Amino acid sequence: MLDRSQTALLEIILDDRKNDIGEIDDLGLHCQRCRVLDLDYDALFCILPEFDHSAVLQTLRIHGPRVYHEVIPEELTHALARFPALKCLEIWDFVMGWEALPAITTLTTLKLCHHQAINRIRDPASSIYQHLSSMQKLEVLSLDYMLFFELDPQPFSVSLPKVLLPNLKELHITNDRIHCIQALFTVLSVPRTAVIEVKADSLLEEDGERISDFLKTVVTMYETTGPCPEGAAIRRVFKLRVEETSKGARSASFWDETNSVGEGRPKLMVRFLPLSLTFLLGGIQGAFDLSSLRHLTISYLDDMTTSNWSLFYSVKASETIRFEGKASLHTFLRTMATTQPRTSIPPPFPALRKLVLYSVNFKQYDDLLLSIPSMLFEAIKNRPVGYLLHKLKIINAENLSRGTVARLSEVVEVDWYVEVN
Repeated sequence: MLDRSQTALLEIILDDRKNDIGEIDDLGLHCQRCRVLDLDYDALFCILPEFDHSAVLQTLRIHGPRVYHEVIPEELTHALARFPALKCLEIWDFVMGWEALPAITTLTTLKLCHHQAINRIRDPASSIYQHLSSMQKLEVLSLDYMLFFELDPQPFSVSLPKVLLPNLKELHITNDRIHCIQALFTVLSVPRTAVIEVKADSLLEEDGERISDFLKTVVTMYETTGPCPEGAAIRRVFKLRVEETSKGARSASFWDETNSVGEGRPKLMVRFLPLSLTFLLGGIQGAFDLSSLRHLTISYLDDMTTSNWSLFYSVKASETIRFEGKASLHTFLRTMATTQPRTSIPPPFPALRKLVLYSVNFKQYDDLLLSIPSMLFEAIKNRPVGYLLHKLKIINAENLSRGTVARLSEVVEVDWYVEVN
């Protein structure tokens, strides 16, 4: 088949455990017309010499060995500097530091994944600064456990100008040291249109109190034009999703005015493990402007208190609130029901017009004095004139009877259905 392809550009995927490279005829000739190379560690040393100075290779993906302590080989790091057309580099599961890697100015995509958070090489902060400064064409940057600076509260010199990555579209960072992520973000500047995803694992107890400062640092990475301060655009949130993604892991996703319509990707997503909900919500309140928040989703957070809900109590723009799974619906309904009769004071969530309940179990809180259906009915019925709820949307509900739907329909328009896969 390789011979029949003649001079066509190739995409080669090699795993030495499945492919006998020695049986491939004219391997060197085929390699010189390979545009994409995806290879396993075991095939690395057999195939790499055939690509020396390849002017065709644009994408290189290398998967490390299945051991935790294999340092990235010098033969590979030296070879990386000899691919003049290379645009995409992905290296997975090696022990590697920034000083060992060449700065490749042609890259548009760089994905580096250190094998878990062990046996890491402690890098001087200047090394990653120099690398990123030289990669002005980057569009996608993904770093997993690649930030391991000296224990210095300010590893980057304050006199350094920010590294501007003018073409960056996506930034993905996973690390177990939140201070290292924050240190890097103090010297980065990315376009306002860039999507940022941050996952901080193994947080210490004292890290919770720093979440607000951390989030402020994240948003100040965004460039702005005109007289607006850095990050001003993303600070103004139009859509927010807060959820528990796994046991103890809390995440928040933010949309600004450029992508708040529909189900598009969030502009910013942060996940912390472990972190209390109070610290996360306090951090959001300290770092973001929620006055324009129109859509709020609470997903599988079953520990929101009425005090937590006070963050959103007076937001004047929130038109839609969505609950997913076991998501503290009962405390929300208690907060929603605290309306003072015959007063001019707006009720909680004054702009609320639509409530969405997705995969909610209507019998999930059997110990309540009032059932969820009864609390829901009373909260909606008692909304003052001028603040009435317009629609209740119920999707894939559990333990919801037609009688309950009929009763709710007396006080609000109900849209009730089950999704079919």
